[in-house]
Amino acid sequence: GHGDVYVSLVTSGVLDALLDKGIRYAFLSNSDNLGATCDPDVAAWMVEHGLPYVAEVCKRTKSDRKGGHLAVRKSDGRIVLRDTAQVAEGDERHFRDIKRHSTFNANNVWIDLQVLRERMTAKEGVLGLPIIVNRKNVDPADPSSPEVIQMESAMGTAIEVFEGSEALLVPRTRFRPVKTTNDLLVIRSDFFSLDDEYHVVAAVDGPEPFVDLDSAYRFVPGFEKRFPNGVPSMRDCTSLRVIGDPVFGRNVRCIGEVLSDGYRRVLDDAVLGEQPMAATVPVPAPGDVRTVDEHLKANLSTLEPSPTEWTPLTDALGLVVARDVRAKVDLPHFDNSSMDGYAVRAESLAGAGDAPVRLRIVGEVAAGDDPRFTVSPGEAARIMTGAPMPEGADAVIAVEDTDGAATGEVECRVAVDAGRYVRPRGEDVASGSVVVSAGEVVGARTIALLAACGYAEVEVHRRPHVVVLSTGAELVEPGKPLQHGQIHDSNSSMLWAAAVGAGASAEIRAAVGDSDDELVKALGEVVGDADVVITSGGVSMGAYDVVKSALQGEGIEFVKVAMQPGKPQGFGLLTGPNGRRVPLFALPGNPVSSFVSFEVFVRPALRRLMRLNPEKRRLRPATLISGVQSFGGRRQFGRAVVSRSAEGTLVALPVAGQGSHFVADLAKANALFVVPEDVTELVAGEVVDVLVLDRDA
Repeated sequence: GHGDVYVSLVTSGVLDALLDKGIRYAFLSNSDNLGATCDPDVAAWMVEHGLPYVAEVCKRTKSDRKGGHLAVRKSDGRIVLRDTAQVAEGDERHFRDIKRHSTFNANNVWIDLQVLRERMTAKEGVLGLPIIVNRKNVDPADPSSPEVIQMESAMGTAIEVFEGSEALLVPRTRFRPVKTTNDLLVIRSDFFSLDDEYHVVAAVDGPEPFVDLDSAYRFVPGFEKRFPNGVPSMRDCTSLRVIGDPVFGRNVRCIGEVLSDGYRRVLDDAVLGEQPMAATVPVPAPGDVRTVDEHLKANLSTLEPSPTEWTPLTDALGLVVARDVRAKVDLPHFDNSSMDGYAVRAESLAGAGDAPVRLRIVGEVAAGDDPRFTVSPGEAARIMTGAPMPEGADAVIAVEDTDGAATGEVECRVAVDAGRYVRPRGEDVASGSVVVSAGEVVGARTIALLAACGYAEVEVHRRPHVVVLSTGAELVEPGKPLQHGQIHDSNSSMLWAAAVGAGASAEIRAAVGDSDDELVKALGEVVGDADVVITSGGVSMGAYDVVKSALQGEGIEFVKVAMQPGKPQGFGLLTGPNGRRVPLFALPGNPVSSFVSFEVFVRPALRRLMRLNPEKRRLRPATLISGVQSFGGRRQFGRAVVSRSAEGTLVALPVAGQGSHFVADLAKANALFVVPEDVTELVAGEVVDVLVLDRDA
């Protein structure tokens, strides 16, 4: 690590050479920090106060949550640098808390070279910097490569070695790193410019935009491919988040908070986002009603994509590839025959078009063989489709153009050109070329390609694990007899299936009764295993609505949403082991309400976690076969059977039972039709938006 710079200064003789020239102070920084300059004012301040070592720090923003920061060690009061790899298990959340640790280490270091020489001499060349331990693979792109422990030191940790060291809060202009393509976008944009002394300076007032690009942009080639005409204007942008894999046109402008979600291409001269409101939107007070869009946005804004992991190909179906995958081998891996026939030298059959030519058979090659013989002029080798070409042969004559002899000599009736019926090595894929790009969804054909290129696993955004928990003392497990007043728990099975259908893994936990303590205990047991928790029931205004009564003061917000069905909704983040935040969706208990709520709120959230695009189902126009009525001020999600007319357009027939308890009619429906809030009636023949639930509809 760069902590070796101090030893290098001594052993190279550079330290003595600098001091001999009268140079007393040195400034060290990372080469990727475009804001690091040797500021004489900082040097003068250091001399004035007689400081041996100064570390520059900047105010943290949410972009800097993972960066190291300075802290005071309680045992001796010295300033120390804490890196991500040095954080104790369970303390990660506090490490990232920008309110608790409001500054971060910029890795701009000023050092008194005379003091450094004295200290290195006294310690016999060893400063005693803390060792940072990282566990990695020899080849980070190949999880099957040997695991290693990488030990390194950081130059910033020397602050604890020099007594009297200080930290200096500097403006953000002194920290302009380009460590990720997120940083690269901002630094290339018009948000920054160069002053007369070639310092990188902000061209506008205000905080630097926060950028979060999808995994397809992670490496520079993928980044350049998706911004072929330059990056967007960011002068008026506060944040840009890109989900999916769009290509940006020229002269794109981002304004305010921008979420690019679902685009395949951002057109030339497009304007994304809108000016931020002068005042923040108030959080709905009890009794207030949210719109569907407001509630969905509030939920999604709290979610971060699932971490990446190497996953066996057989478990990766439907997941999003996290980084470009390069072929480990050529495809084909060797020159091979595309026909059953005879491997020959093309020159041996030069006259076969006029009269048959007989060639001596010198061997036979089947698929999987490794031929050890050579085909010379006047010779042939019997060969099967997919078998490797023997040395010397440069073409194949099809068996139907011969007499099909197995031994002795074969009669060949046509001439062939060199390369005829030969699949050359690397014709399909060259080793090292990108075969699957970051952002692609793994399908059956993707799996075939990855396996053929030598991969048993692929790095993907992890599949979230959903735990489904229904509430209500009246619920009985399906298959067991009912007592008076009891019902079978259908919601758990339905929500489990919906979660799996959305691409997650899922499990059902036993239904919980109407006791607050029972629910809290059950959630405590599942939160360690779950990435997402879904409850059904207990969110309304009743005396036994246990979810609302137990969780209202525990970070779960319960609101009314202007929709039908599904008005009562709850959402928030549970705290799991090691401070891990687990989203909880509290859905209403009526089966139809629960299903619609899943489709509208939970499914998009699961797809965001997996970085699947688009997150929401596409609205499609359909003609109503019969009329419907709706309550004003609410968005109605009715159930319908959608089919295609003779002309090929979609038509929608609303099911008879539109109540929130009609499970049979819910099962018949293959779509939801959407009636806007400002519409109270639609007549037969009108066009309505539908969400098609079944792919074959």
